[in-house]
Amino acid sequence: MRPRLVAATSAAAALLALSACSSGDDDAKPADPTRLDAPAQHACDDLAHGLASAKTTSDQQALYKKVDKSAQKSHTNGIASESKSLGDGVAGDASYWQIHTYALTQACIQAGWEP
Repeated sequence: MRPRLVAATSAAAALLALSACSSGDDDAKPADPTRLDAPAQHACDDLAHGLASAKTTSDQQALYKKVDKSAQKSHTNGIASESKSLGDGVAGDASYWQIHTYALTQACIQAGWEP
């Protein structure tokens, strides 16, 4: 009888250890991908804080890299894809930059981010 108890206790401990390892993952998919996750929050905040000072192409590229670093870790709908779209034309014309920063900002707001 005692060996069964030890085996059951060991199995329970192993399952508990495995679940503890996976629950602390910052990149885990959120329960609701329509809501802001932590990486999306960082990307949205970084965009909002840097947008006014990103006047030159090099400033815009630096801001894009900072925003995209967090955005690509996000599982919130639209954040990673809008960030990628922004990066695809960051060296393009001013209207492209405006359109895509607006689109990313809208994705942030739709997910619950507040400027």
